[in-house]
Amino acid sequence: MAQHVSGFRHRQGSGRQGVCAAETAITLPIALLIIFAMLDLGLVSARQNALEYSVRRICRDVTTHGSDADVVQTQWGPAPIESNAGSGIPMVQSAVQTLPTMALEDVAVSIVWPSGSNDPGDRVEVSLRYVHDSFLYGWLPWTEWTLTSRCTMPIVN
Repeated sequence: MAQHVSGFRHRQGSGRQGVCAAETAITLPIALLIIFAMLDLGLVSARQNALEYSVRRICRDVTTHGSDADVVQTQWGPAPIESNAGSGIPMVQSAVQTLPTMALEDVAVSIVWPSGSNDPGDRVEVSLRYVHDSFLYGWLPWTEWTLTSRCTMPIVN
């Protein structure tokens, strides 16, 4: 409802628009920062879960290629392997599809036979490492997270 005060039109409630703009200017950046931080943490969690699944999958494959493996399966080890997931080594090929949000060249792979042998009953240790860079660099207390996953299993054949 418009009122005429000394020749000017005056709308009731027009002072409220400035308060709303000020509140939005304060709360919107904080709300967006919280939302993007949650997305970043969700991506960290998804990548850690993918590493956990992949390291178990690689470990299971390596345990079936011990010294008793037949000619068709070929033997793997006991020389330690340090590489990345994108290198094309046969031990890692089973896990390539399980690392969807990571560049394969950035995933470090380590396969070690602690006893120095690949006989049945000996252990094999597989570890994966990936450095997650936050997409909110400088806006959050964290800039990068080093994600690691390790699995040790006995060789079955």
